[in-house]
Amino acid sequence: MSTETQAETEQVPSPGVVFSNAYLDELVANVRARPSPYSQLVGSGSLPSASVDPLKLLEQNPSVVAEEDVELLASAITAALGLPTKTDAVQYTLALTVEAVTANASFATSLLGKADTVSALTAALVAEEATAVLAAKVLVIGICSGPAPSSAIVAVFDYAGKLVASEDVNCQDLGAQAFGAVGAVRVARPLFWKSHESYVPSLLAVLRGAKGNLQLQYYTLFAFWALTFDRSIAAAINAKYDLVTPVLEVLKTAIKEKIIRVSISTIQHLVSAPGKANVDAILLAGGLPVLQGLALRKWTDEDISTSLQAIVAELEEHNAYMSTFDFYLVELNSGRLKWGTAHKELDFWKRNADLFREDNWKLLKQLGTIISASTDPTVLAVACNDVTYLVTEQPAALKVLEGMGVKAKIMELMANSDNELKYQALKATQVFVAKTFA
Repeated sequence: MSTETQAETEQVPSPGVVFSNAYLDELVANVRARPSPYSQLVGSGSLPSASVDPLKLLEQNPSVVAEEDVELLASAITAALGLPTKTDAVQYTLALTVEAVTANASFATSLLGKADTVSALTAALVAEEATAVLAAKVLVIGICSGPAPSSAIVAVFDYAGKLVASEDVNCQDLGAQAFGAVGAVRVARPLFWKSHESYVPSLLAVLRGAKGNLQLQYYTLFAFWALTFDRSIAAAINAKYDLVTPVLEVLKTAIKEKIIRVSISTIQHLVSAPGKANVDAILLAGGLPVLQGLALRKWTDEDISTSLQAIVAELEEHNAYMSTFDFYLVELNSGRLKWGTAHKELDFWKRNADLFREDNWKLLKQLGTIISASTDPTVLAVACNDVTYLVTEQPAALKVLEGMGVKAKIMELMANSDNELKYQALKATQVFVAKTFA
């Protein structure tokens, strides 16, 4: 196996038992309580004795796997998994394998060193739920224990994405654990980011909805923390997905120290990423007073205090040089406009409206693009508000907006079902009419 396809692990603290919860533990126990299928498989000619004998030996003591038996066991497991019409036998073999790799992580590594076994395990991820989750357990332990092929890592990420997108809390829990456990493997992170659009939205949705489920909240935060060890991910993820906001929301209400610790560490990864975009975003989201308040508290974990002091110092230094207009530009560039003092402050627009004319109305066109592209009622309402002030101060802006089709879009928004958006669109339209006939 080439080094390019192998995963090396990094010293990232474990979130606890890898890929395990009461649902999965009960599934393994129930499947293992079934009668052994192996004698029947030999009798029916489904498997030869040479494949069944190693499995029968493993049944006797799954916690002990002799090194000399690994090759035969890998072949036997692969053969049993290749019986798609024998669902009970496949699940029984997977449950048996789960017991073996849980007790012997090196056995999981050995299994993932066999191309045929990897193919059989990843193929099981698209089978029915019980089969898939058992196969995932074997793969996650193998990936976290030593070198693993990229195909196995990608398959687990894809499966974890489906789990977190589920409405079943048990599935969400396991999916978040899988992202965190495999995300703790350094070379897995770029593979995650290649398909981030398939994973991050659902993972963020779980984080936002897990307020009453502290363990799920922790596993989800842990996943983001592990993944943002990659500096390129840390530099890009907030601009694309606004990770800062839900993490700060957790910090405002969290009581459990382990949740606070992983949240602070995630913020620290973002602050330490290349560039200052994440620092700007944290300041814009009101993160400085939240973090200053936390820094004043006493923590049993000294690392929390140390991290908070470093983060707050960085934010305070940067904040000292930021003007109100600088913050507005950060918000405009993000495309995620939110109500704040600047948007409704007449003096702000009188002081800065001229700046929107520069570079052939560059900033105005950015605002117009947001109105054209966004579907978020709050973003659109704030943008309509800003247009109202701009056209009032700079009537020539109306022609630019008209040429972009933005004027027509705002007039359409007067019929929107959102009351605030409808009101702001009406105000803007009234200014359009006034300036047209002025």
